[in-house]
Amino acid sequence: YYWRVNATNSYGTSGWSYTWSFTALYTDAAPFISNLVAPDTVIVGTMTTNIHLSIQVADSNGLKDIDIVYFNSFLPNGNPSSQNPFLMYDDGNPVHGDTVGGDGIYSQIISLPPTGVTKGTYRWEFQARDRAKKTSNIIIHNIVVK
Repeated sequence: YYWRVNATNSYGTSGWSYTWSFTALYTDAAPFISNLVAPDTVIVGTMTTNIHLSIQVADSNGLKDIDIVYFNSFLPNGNPSSQNPFLMYDDGNPVHGDTVGGDGIYSQIISLPPTGVTKGTYRWEFQARDRAKKTSNIIIHNIVVK
């Protein structure tokens, strides 16, 4: 890109002109996820059990390039959850379990009711996608529900 600045006084006389160039760098790289925080085991009791999840997201084009961060859950029998995908948020909203908005740490709180939850090992697959529809690496996490 080139920028040119011309100075003109109130009489219409040009005083000087300056031109400079700059390069705007936009890479076609996919986002990257890391540092998943999730329990390995949860015990469902007589009250609702809350599971706090968080994951770090990075993108060489900046965090504003991130379109969506999510995970898909697979039941102990291998079938996908009917609620997929579960969205994660970097909005600073405590309802989502996020403490600081815009810091690249996406969070979500999953609530398990005391009844109706199938016990066993669930597989969760975490991923991010940017605005160019590039998808990140996948982090697979197994969680045992007892």
